[in-house]
Amino acid sequence: MQPDSLPSPCAREPEGTALIARCAAACHAGCIRRARRSRPLRRRAGCRPEATGIIRRGILQLSFRIPVMPIHAFTSITCNYLPKARVLAESLKTFHPEIVLHLVLVDTPPFWLQMEDERFDSLLRLGDLVLRNPEQWVFQHSVVEAGTGIKGFALEKLLRRPDCSGVLYFDPDIVLFSRLDGLLAELDRASVLVTPHLTEPETTLEGIKDNEFAALQHGIYNLGFLGVKNTTEGRRFAAWWKHRLEHFCFDDIPRGIFTDQRWVDLAPAYFKDIRILRDPEYNVCTWNLTSRKID
Repeated sequence: MQPDSLPSPCAREPEGTALIARCAAACHAGCIRRARRSRPLRRRAGCRPEATGIIRRGILQLSFRIPVMPIHAFTSITCNYLPKARVLAESLKTFHPEIVLHLVLVDTPPFWLQMEDERFDSLLRLGDLVLRNPEQWVFQHSVVEAGTGIKGFALEKLLRRPDCSGVLYFDPDIVLFSRLDGLLAELDRASVLVTPHLTEPETTLEGIKDNEFAALQHGIYNLGFLGVKNTTEGRRFAAWWKHRLEHFCFDDIPRGIFTDQRWVDLAPAYFKDIRILRDPEYNVCTWNLTSRKID
């Protein structure tokens, strides 16, 4: 392998495997340029050599374990939805204990809610979010409108964390039945992930009236799930969505809006790096059972 084709010792490896690097390789600023026996090795922040370097014919071989920033996830509820959110948390932590899960609570936390006994990693209250006049904002909304409208603020807050590579949102009434490796791989290749309510045309008049009409009224994409990577385009989407939800998160179908969902119908036209997940294993619910097979 030629030196100019070698990866930087601080490049990300998909499986966290060791990287072998030559000191003579032209790497990013801050990586090792030359090695001497009498001088300690310098490395970029975040790269930890696991073993002492071995010099053979002027070439230094190092093994690195590359730290990967975690994925964060959250759900947004009022207290009456806590039992459902607990089922979500249990299923998510069963398959992905490495994901950092946040509970976003719209109303006042009850005295009996003890976070150390929950599967959530943290609790986010209205006061923890960048929301002007939070009590006034909540007063203007129904329970459903407030619970969906707060999602944009929580998303933007989590994307600002230095340890966040991306954010997943799940509605509290979602449950996972397997790992999300395919979905996380999709998030590596895009800045925003959305799932449509429907991925196959209905074949009966009843299905058209029940499901396709509903999608046209409530939104093409089901915002019970959303994935956003911590990229420039991902943060731009989060800022846009938060602004719309701050001012116009209402259940007002005659005016063409339905909480947080109808706004995202515009997102594929506004943002370049959006991936639509059409895999039938995602977003299985009553509105698409006519085209899904459940084993």
